[in-house]
Amino acid sequence: MKYSSVVASLFDDLGHAGIASGLTTAIHEDRASGTRLMFSIAHSGREIHECRFLASGCPDVLAACEYTCRAIENQKWPTTVELMADLGVPTEKTSRILVIEDAQRELRDAILEK
Repeated sequence: MKYSSVVASLFDDLGHAGIASGLTTAIHEDRASGTRLMFSIAHSGREIHECRFLASGCPDVLAACEYTCRAIENQKWPTTVELMADLGVPTEKTSRILVIEDAQRELRDAILEK
């Protein structure tokens, strides 16, 4: 399978892989595709200091997780549509990217509750 240049670049630099300290976590999966991921964030109230991820899945998923962590650290929460468009992810992988949006929603809700 051919991946977009954006996905290839992100996949080559998964600098946010790992676990954040002082964390709030969200774990989600799509069993049908074998996608499993965990996002962890270190934050003070609503201010995010660090976002990290652990994931198993295809390069599109790993790249989307890296992209998402970078965005979250800049106080942005990309939607599935934005992720797919910005990374050039094919529509047949939508269910895999939706898992990322579900995890983001859980993180965002946890931050807003504090």
